[in-house]
Amino acid sequence: LTLIPPYQAEQLFAEKVLEDVAAATTSFSLEVGQKEWFGLEHDIEVMLIEPNPSLEDLHGKLLRELGKVGIGIESMKYVASNFRPHITIKSYHDSVPQKGEVLKVDHIALMYKNSRARKLIAKRNLQ
Repeated sequence: LTLIPPYQAEQLFAEKVLEDVAAATTSFSLEVGQKEWFGLEHDIEVMLIEPNPSLEDLHGKLLRELGKVGIGIESMKYVASNFRPHITIKSYHDSVPQKGEVLKVDHIALMYKNSRARKLIAKRNLQ
């Protein structure tokens, strides 16, 4: 579940945001919605997430805190009112969530990502 699209930032600032938001957020559950296809060519399979106030609140907290440390959130395309929470389905995933399945959100993570690799930088449990 991607909460914020990729952005460039000093790792220290991004980790501080992660820490502050995790400390101020309680874990919650969300429900998987229908399958949809994203991307310019509609070739990226996703499972949408049903509307959820706790998820919207978490997304908002992350945006506000990133803005406070100078991350240019105003230039991000898929945030705030354009945020469509989803889980991207990849062929290498062990399991695919199904419509109606309830998932628990109990942590947030900071990932490093480029065209060749992804790496977990930090993970913080929610309260």
